[in-house]
Amino acid sequence: MMEEKTQESNAISWTHLPLYRSMTEYILFMGVPRNCLVFNAGAAIFVLLTFGLSYWYILLANIAVHFTFRYFSQDDAQFFDCFSNYTYKRDYYST
Repeated sequence: MMEEKTQESNAISWTHLPLYRSMTEYILFMGVPRNCLVFNAGAAIFVLLTFGLSYWYILLANIAVHFTFRYFSQDDAQFFDCFSNYTYKRDYYST
């Protein structure tokens, strides 16, 4: 009986606690990474404050971009970080 209790207590991992999960999992805001959300919202606010509400269709485009970002980040939350690092890599070999 005592052996069963010690085996059960050893089976529980500390990494499943919410505190440790928050340190290891990638944080998404509204389903997208923070830098994508800031870029999208910043672009929308800039266009609307610069040109006014006559360009309301920019909001529709930003909503479409947001859901596109969300679609790509569902499978891999670090997709955009990897993509941006890949695009800024220099080609060292010309093969």
